[in-house]
Amino acid sequence: MTSASAILNGLPPLKGELPAASPRDVTLMVCVRADDADAKMLSALAMAKARAGAARVHVHVPGASALERARITLWAEAHTDTQLSATYEDAPGQDAASEALGLIRLFQIAGLARGAYAYCTLSDAPHLPGGLSATAQQTAVAIADDDTRPSLTLDGSDTALAVLAKIAEPLAKRVRMGDVKEGDAPKAVRTVTSALQAGSGEAVGRFPITPSQAADTAPGEAASISLWPEGDGLKVLLLKPDIALPFKSPDLVADAQRRREGSPFLTGAHGALRASWSACFDALEQALEARGHRAVRLERPGTEITAELADEAGADVVILPHRQRFQCDVKTPALYLMQIAHRWLFTLDEDGWGAGAAAYPYDGFEDSPADSGVLERYLDQITGANDSKFGQPNRRTREDLIRNGTLPDAPYLFFPCQIPDDEVVRFFCDISERGAIAALSRWATERKIHIVFKAHPAAPDTAEEFRAIANTPFTHWADVSIHDLIENCQAVVTLNSGVGHEAILHGKPVIMFGQAEYDTLALQTAPQDLDAAFAAVQEWDETSQLKKYRQFYHWFTRDMALDLSDDAAKAAALTRVIDRIERLV
Repeated sequence: MTSASAILNGLPPLKGELPAASPRDVTLMVCVRADDADAKMLSALAMAKARAGAARVHVHVPGASALERARITLWAEAHTDTQLSATYEDAPGQDAASEALGLIRLFQIAGLARGAYAYCTLSDAPHLPGGLSATAQQTAVAIADDDTRPSLTLDGSDTALAVLAKIAEPLAKRVRMGDVKEGDAPKAVRTVTSALQAGSGEAVGRFPITPSQAADTAPGEAASISLWPEGDGLKVLLLKPDIALPFKSPDLVADAQRRREGSPFLTGAHGALRASWSACFDALEQALEARGHRAVRLERPGTEITAELADEAGADVVILPHRQRFQCDVKTPALYLMQIAHRWLFTLDEDGWGAGAAAYPYDGFEDSPADSGVLERYLDQITGANDSKFGQPNRRTREDLIRNGTLPDAPYLFFPCQIPDDEVVRFFCDISERGAIAALSRWATERKIHIVFKAHPAAPDTAEEFRAIANTPFTHWADVSIHDLIENCQAVVTLNSGVGHEAILHGKPVIMFGQAEYDTLALQTAPQDLDAAFAAVQEWDETSQLKKYRQFYHWFTRDMALDLSDDAAKAAALTRVIDRIERLV
């Protein structure tokens, strides 16, 4: 059998979600042209499901736009008795290619998600008979009696995949050449299966495609999408990122159950971060329902959370996670949700988060109290439990860290590394992390000032590269608790890391190259101006700055953010958020 990589080489990458395939339950795979991805298509899917008795439907749509993908997602959410998944690709322009691509992708998907499949094109879907499950269990490949279009059923065996490979290989060559003609797909099916039928009656069977009873179901009725429970309150769509995946999720993902099994994002430090996202959505949903509003939570891989999905749902207000308006500009009134600095702290804003928020710059704290004890409570919370956004090594004394050479026996600056391609760096900093580390290393060596660097826990692969850049007698690398590094430093230097928040809690000066929520409290500078920034650290007025730090933290956590770690603060913040949602409409 020709390898899958050889057959698929040169074709566009497959995107979307693989089906939850099973050798016992048939997945009905329907290939749909992008220009059919409307109410007509959704109606046909509903009829096919009813006719075939399949609770699993997989759709492949060559050339689908974000709008068409959103409609399929919402149809699946509205029809909860159907396990619907969908894949897409940037397809060639010819209409004739869609059937060929459907069969090629059937081969690919069946290899990735082994199981029993029934396959057809959209026009045949409403005419399928029942009993596909029995057919799939009895034969490796079953071909429809109607030779005008390719429709077949297969089990998850190697025999079935070998048959599909013989069908897919010549079609893939034609697609790569841009030379697919009408009828090529059914011809490829007939050629391969006729040869198989002649050689073995066990590998290939038949099932009929019956003539027309598709009109029994009205298209409008079958295609209806209604996510919303009855009621008079606002319809609020909570778009939650799938916490089993990276938020910048890959183009192709496994089905929901398989991607949760053994996901590194659900355990350890990552698990605590993701659990806070779930807790935030729980709190928002409960608060909305308590106020009489209709909240619907839709959990999708991060790449599928789009403006089209938000706008097609018919919501009055949408909550969008991990986005800026300039990335995802929805027409529906919206609040953009983001986890800020700590696992338990979130902001909701009309434009985005950090320096992209409508509330930026965060400078409204001058009238806030400096004696509320909020900063001290958070400092005790993070230092007492050695807590940070990511897990930390056990704390150690300064003397021990100096004795074993981890820290210099001299004053030092601390630079916490970030994820180099993280959005907060790309959007809100004019210098790359590599450039900043190189500039700091040169400056520190010239000025004989010690700098301690710590690699980012979520980007260990960058540590070796960055260590090679900063490798002088005045640059040090330490994998110890971030609280030990902050507590013992003169100042924290950062692009715009959330560690700046922790530096504020520790009462340390912050030198920064980018923009963030706390930059009104920081010494903003550029690499060429480090001398002036360091001089400002030397002259830092601790009393007045600590007053500003206390005012800022009270105002930011009590008036601007949603704090999940304090029940009273959470209740007050949720009231503010729901009031704000009501004002958006």
